[in-house]
Amino acid sequence: MARRSRPEVGDGFLDVECCRDVLDPFRERWRDLAAEAAQLGDDWMEHPNNYHAPAGWYLSPVRFFGIDNPGAIAAAPLLGELVARDGRVMTAQYLRLAPGADVAPHRGQAMGVGRFHLGLSVPEDCALEVEGVTRRWVEGEWLGFDDSRVHSTWNHSDRDRIVLSLDLEHRDIPMPRRAYVRRYVEGSFYEFFRRHPGALRMHMWFNRSVRSRVRPLDRSN
Repeated sequence: MARRSRPEVGDGFLDVECCRDVLDPFRERWRDLAAEAAQLGDDWMEHPNNYHAPAGWYLSPVRFFGIDNPGAIAAAPLLGELVARDGRVMTAQYLRLAPGADVAPHRGQAMGVGRFHLGLSVPEDCALEVEGVTRRWVEGEWLGFDDSRVHSTWNHSDRDRIVLSLDLEHRDIPMPRRAYVRRYVEGSFYEFFRRHPGALRMHMWFNRSVRSRVRPLDRSN
């Protein structure tokens, strides 16, 4: 699959060539990272934003907007080691999408960063759609996109899809005035739930049992 040197204007996907100095050390170890992610077992946590995906969306965040997760680093020491070498990596986490799972169209907050996925275990019939444009991951290759654009993903295969996800500043992503405040709030949000699993369970129960009924998602797109 040929790499795109520049993104199509307005499609929400990002050029990865300008970030190679950050991304390449991870790509060089992608097979080792894939093996590490495959053995996480109980160290996966259900994604707190389960409002967008009722089931099957998991993460293991080693770093989230500058806040390191000692437990996740102990479970994924290789990723922790690579992340510790480069302070430009704001967020680093393994993401797993189970067979049959769909993440509904949504958008992240504008925080002046691009999101980059490195394909680790990529079955057929799974993809990422950003602003109506669909791309598929390739094992050992990076795919960058603007998380603040409307995007969705799905895995209609019979095995897990696993990627490494990094957040970095990118030349094509504007820096909002309140970006640093939003980053701090997001990092603190995940750190709070890491320290207080009971609060995480209550938050997820609210998303699944209350929010989804009061404001149901349109999954027809």
